[in-house]
Amino acid sequence: AKWQQAINTVEWIAARLPQSTQFQAYAFDTNPRPLVAGSDARWLNVRDAGQIALALRTLRKTAPTGGTSLQNAFAVIGRMSPAPDNVILITDGLPTQGDKPPLIRRLVTMEEREDLMKAAVRSLPPKPPPVSIVLLPMEGDPSAPIYFWRLARATGGGFLSPAKDWP
Repeated sequence: AKWQQAINTVEWIAARLPQSTQFQAYAFDTNPRPLVAGSDARWLNVRDAGQIALALRTLRKTAPTGGTSLQNAFAVIGRMSPAPDNVILITDGLPTQGDKPPLIRRLVTMEEREDLMKAAVRSLPPKPPPVSIVLLPMEGDPSAPIYFWRLARATGGGFLSPAKDWP
């Protein structure tokens, strides 16, 4: 249900992008992947409805797996040229790994997740774009709203934790 809500959120945002805008959409778990194959670090035009449709079709075929590395997701920001003027992050909680997978697969403690979040924030470019967060929180991650609100506030972005039935 939460993954479907994430997809619906992306569709809602995509439908409201101004026609004069360029966009890029990535799915990420341990590694970020552009939703339009072959478009890594390249901007796409909103006017090209085919690119948005392809990104949404790819997203619908994607299943969440493995851990979550915000550090790797944020690395994309530094590769974009020109740099993004806005980032919208849709997530369900704090990261579970850093830029490299752990040597031993095990549960990650809340303290470790908080440290991974701090490392991810430190990995942002020196003058990051506004990072707006849509947090679809999961149970057992009580620190997530605080950390994501701080990230949004520090970068000039917004923070939203919507009801389960939105959008």
